[in-house]
Amino acid sequence: MSFRRWLSIAVVFGIGLFGLFGAAEAATATGRTMGVGLAVACVLAGFIVLKQHFDGAPDNRFLSVMPQQPANALRLLVILGILALAGLFGATSSDPYLYWAGLTLTAVSIILGFRAIRAYFDGRERSIDRHVE
Repeated sequence: MSFRRWLSIAVVFGIGLFGLFGAAEAATATGRTMGVGLAVACVLAGFIVLKQHFDGAPDNRFLSVMPQQPANALRLLVILGILALAGLFGATSSDPYLYWAGLTLTAVSIILGFRAIRAYFDGRERSIDRHVE
């Protein structure tokens, strides 16, 4: 396994530990749930990186969630919109950890949303190019 994959796993598990520490310090049950949820998501992401290694995926792809089909890009965009709204809802809490977690979730959802839009138009362009040839 390459150094890049080991570094990816270390970063993901470090973020998971941050989630567990945040859950331990949270003042509300919702904050604790978000912290544990972040830790569980990081463990799952670590297993996805291991699966990519054993599947023989190239090292330059880290947790690639961008779809190849335009219709799937639109579905992903809807899911990311719901996640962004959930993050904004979590950011209205009085718990400071939940506030920052909500803002981070919203920011990541918006960034991935722009990438999904790009994947949608790239997929449409590829399909148009195939019909022209």
